[in-house]
Amino acid sequence: MRTCFGTEEGEEYRAVRELLVRRCRTWAEEQGVSLVPDVIDAALQYRHECHDGRLGFWRPAEVRGFLIEWVPERVAAEPDDLACVPEALRTFLRYLDAVGLRDPRAGDLAEAERAIDRAVPAFSEAVRDQERYSVTKYWKLTAARHGIALVDRLGLERLKSGVAAGRIPHDRDLLIRLAERAPAPLRRAVAPPPRALPGPDELREAAERSAVVRRMTALASWAGQEGRPLTSRGQIPPVEARALVRLLENGNGSGDAGDLPLLVAWARKARIVRVHGGRLSAVAKAAPVLADPLALWRRAFTAFTALGEEFCGAGSVLRGDFADAVPEMLAALYGLPGPVPGHRLQDKVWLYCTAPYDLAEVEDDQRVMWRAALDRDLALTLRALNDLGVLELQGPLLPEQGRGRRGGTRDVAHTPSVSLTALGSAEVRERLLAQGRECGRVGELVAADPAGMLGVVAERYPADAARAEIRGWLAAHGDDVSALLEAVRACPFRERALLLLDTLVDALADGPSLLLSLRDDPWLGPSALTSLVRRGLLDPRGLAPEEHLLTLIDGFLRLLEVAGADAVRETLRRDFPPHELALLAVDVLDAGHPDEAGLADLCALVLAPLTDRRPRRDAPADPMPEPMPDPRGAP
Repeated sequence: MRTCFGTEEGEEYRAVRELLVRRCRTWAEEQGVSLVPDVIDAALQYRHECHDGRLGFWRPAEVRGFLIEWVPERVAAEPDDLACVPEALRTFLRYLDAVGLRDPRAGDLAEAERAIDRAVPAFSEAVRDQERYSVTKYWKLTAARHGIALVDRLGLERLKSGVAAGRIPHDRDLLIRLAERAPAPLRRAVAPPPRALPGPDELREAAERSAVVRRMTALASWAGQEGRPLTSRGQIPPVEARALVRLLENGNGSGDAGDLPLLVAWARKARIVRVHGGRLSAVAKAAPVLADPLALWRRAFTAFTALGEEFCGAGSVLRGDFADAVPEMLAALYGLPGPVPGHRLQDKVWLYCTAPYDLAEVEDDQRVMWRAALDRDLALTLRALNDLGVLELQGPLLPEQGRGRRGGTRDVAHTPSVSLTALGSAEVRERLLAQGRECGRVGELVAADPAGMLGVVAERYPADAARAEIRGWLAAHGDDVSALLEAVRACPFRERALLLLDTLVDALADGPSLLLSLRDDPWLGPSALTSLVRRGLLDPRGLAPEEHLLTLIDGFLRLLEVAGADAVRETLRRDFPPHELALLAVDVLDAGHPDEAGLADLCALVLAPLTDRRPRRDAPADPMPEPMPDPRGAP
């Protein structure tokens, strides 16, 4: 059972969402906690619609986003009825932690709970602010206040006729404002594969080698606290400029004074130097940064996106989008297995910057000029990022001219291939993480609990990275394979338990032997049998009758988890004659399968409806929540 689904996996996501709502409700009752299932449903929908889509990833940022933004905008309920939401979210996060579904990369659970406490005052205010509503929520609440449930076309027609006749008042100006500020849907970001990255010492050494770090340090030292006089146009005098260039290039005489204005502008944006009273001087408060090469490098990297005017001409389509286009370009490079041909990178940036335009309406000459300017400006940008140590360029930096498809020239020949350096990758990853994007790093789970580590690796890591992560965890925990096995045993979801077990077996040199030893395990036996048969280590014809029944039931339970009750009922109707279904219900209960919660769901949601009677042994009532208004504010 996964906890992250693509936007195209609607059926799979809904089945798991229903399962989690059902199980969380039961767990809360066992803890003596009252819970409104619709809140859990809404919390899962919120995370599914985020650009990373991880249902179990809840940092303080996600807590605030749900409570202060998403619920006030989307959940169509009166403010007093929403008072239960913060505590329901707390219960849900505790449930995720208890069953091993909380992503350990989100940090400490206690911090997320403290974020709930801190958000309560703002939440209480936000749910009463109609300016935060979506248009859909506004109309659903308006309809409900007049006794109309918008559950079908009849309800919608009643609302429309009431509004048209003036029986249902509404705030037209508010609706216009709500429509104007409706947020664009978030685009699901593709998670790059986890990769190994250098540690702090290696990053600091790489920063020390950066040409830009050395030049900024030298510039600040040259300017000093007293400062150097500038011309009336705010420039360094020519004689001093030439001397400074020689200093910046370590006195080898190969410096270019043309790069000096860019360096000064960059250092000013990075708050390393400043201009005051006609003098260029070092910023006193920047002394600690200048003493730390990695801190200075990060300051320069952060300031880079503010340099659009320095890199781009007045008519460049890159100039206005520079602050967004450069991070997008670096994010696209992150995690790629090898260098990207330069012309492909040019094409990507061109498409990004011209997206607002209808190029078919642009004159050919104008389009060619735009493209030539963008390629030229991008070449300067890549060179500066290479000097900083963010990018590595392979090939000549001044490309030859090639003919474009529609006339004019294009720099398509001999453009350099581009890739992120280790230092650049590490910093881009930090930026992506701050945005809530998923960027795995091999070794980051070494301190995680066994269930959290195995869950992330099983879902999100390719085979090679999974082996490295698991073996690194074992090396740090005394090669305690038993702790990982206990985490698999503690997993209350059969599909996920099988996924965790397979991932662990694949990572261990003696994995097949371990799997064979689990054949008779009281909890893991059905999963081990399934895995052994799938791997060809066990002939299904060699299974004992009771083993065959256990694997059959385990398959039904896994299908129920990942596809829902309808899929299991359809499968049973197809594979079993009606007169055998009642016997199957008895066999299911008598087989001794260890998953009691799963069996209860199977009996209540699948077997009882099929056989039109309850199987013997007291099965609980249908655990599905009562039908309630859609909490997500969907039309």
